[in-house]
Amino acid sequence: MITFFNKLGNSWIAKGIFFLLGVSMMAFWGLGGISNTSTSDNAALQVGSYKISLQELNHSFEQERNKISRISGGYITPKRALQMGLLNQVIQQLALRELNALIQEEMGLIASDDAVRRYIEKNPVFMDSLGKFDVNLFYTYLDQLNLSQPEFAKKMRTELAIQHLNRTLMLAVPRDPSLMQHAALVQKEKRQVEALFLTPKDMKVSTPSSQELKDYYDAYMEEFIIPEYRTLRLVSIKSSDFQNDYNLMLSSSQKMEDLLGAGKTLKEVVTEMKLNPGQIFVVDFNGLDKQGKAQAQLKSFLQEAFTLEEGEATSLMDVEDGFMVVGVEKITPPGHKDFASAKEDVVNLWRREQQKELMEKKIKDIVASLQQGKGWGNYVPKNDTISRTESKLLPMEFLPALMQQKMGYENAQVFPTKDGIWVAYVKRTIPFKDALTEKEKQEAVQGWAVDLTEAFQQAYLQKYPIKVHENIIQKAFSIYDKQED
Repeated sequence: MITFFNKLGNSWIAKGIFFLLGVSMMAFWGLGGISNTSTSDNAALQVGSYKISLQELNHSFEQERNKISRISGGYITPKRALQMGLLNQVIQQLALRELNALIQEEMGLIASDDAVRRYIEKNPVFMDSLGKFDVNLFYTYLDQLNLSQPEFAKKMRTELAIQHLNRTLMLAVPRDPSLMQHAALVQKEKRQVEALFLTPKDMKVSTPSSQELKDYYDAYMEEFIIPEYRTLRLVSIKSSDFQNDYNLMLSSSQKMEDLLGAGKTLKEVVTEMKLNPGQIFVVDFNGLDKQGKAQAQLKSFLQEAFTLEEGEATSLMDVEDGFMVVGVEKITPPGHKDFASAKEDVVNLWRREQQKELMEKKIKDIVASLQQGKGWGNYVPKNDTISRTESKLLPMEFLPALMQQKMGYENAQVFPTKDGIWVAYVKRTIPFKDALTEKEKQEAVQGWAVDLTEAFQQAYLQKYPIKVHENIIQKAFSIYDKQED
């Protein structure tokens, strides 16, 4: 069984609790850094009676930021780390740590110094090639994580206490045969559901008038931008162009570089050297032509080519049988499409927006009809039989919610996806009637123990509320908002 700490971080209870934290912190995700602003109470976070200071929050944030920088092999700025969501993660970690401390204190789960020492000495991370504890490896590890010995010992003490709590909860799971039988039957139960999936494309919209389209274009002109296009010449120098004389090819490539360096355009160079004139492409920064087709052969040159001026050329690039180079022949700056040329795009965007609005309204109408006992209206749902781990129709991530859902129209649920929206309800349960094996009973008890752990966690989360002092954190972390990445 995984540790209580990790279990809490991944449980549905913690996700629900920390969703509130996420919502409350979203207002300043792009900020960073600790200011010198003083306050009479600089607590950034509070769990029950335990307080976490602003300085400790910043210290933990810097530890995690440095760790990410080491792992990624590059420097991660505080502003970038905050944009990645690191502040929210650190707040959650600190809240869980203090919750664990409260649980330990209340239950008397205190690991002794000797237990912590033995636990550290048995950690494979700190063992040498002979399997013995190496104090130098231990100190190196602490340095890498920027942790002091007391800080690390506190973490290990918490981990040991939580492991003991897990074992205690496991032993508390009833082993009565009839209860084990019931738990296994619940785990293997199946359900019949009715489900409907609607996408924006399913919605029929009327054709807008010319005036409606013009008004829409005027309101959303920024959506109809012409990107910068560049006319690029791609030229290759291959050994086959020189009767497979590799040395002659090399000398020709050197001459090309010299001519380009002297300020001649690539078109002038190929004319002077009597080379193949190459291919002409008109593409945007992503390598797409005006028809939206990708020109893959330009991919390696695009970043450099879009930093050059007209008449300049990229560096020569080695290829399997020679060299390639790209010259910039023309730059067409970005701009807005006029209404006439953008009309097709305007219609498509207007239609997608209208279809999305109609779909969302239709979903509300269907759910209201179901909740009033009137059924699906004019829609015909599909039937599916689901278990905790299997469905032929519905996405897997929706199964846990439906396996816990009450039966009946009135309990229909809505499940949004990137492509559309599902509406589903449980029509009936299908009990498991086959004989259960002992293994199935044992596995059911393991699942039961997890449920017991989550119930235990929920009790403590309700007993010790988590409070984030948003204003204090926002003011203190605001100094990086104007810093460059």
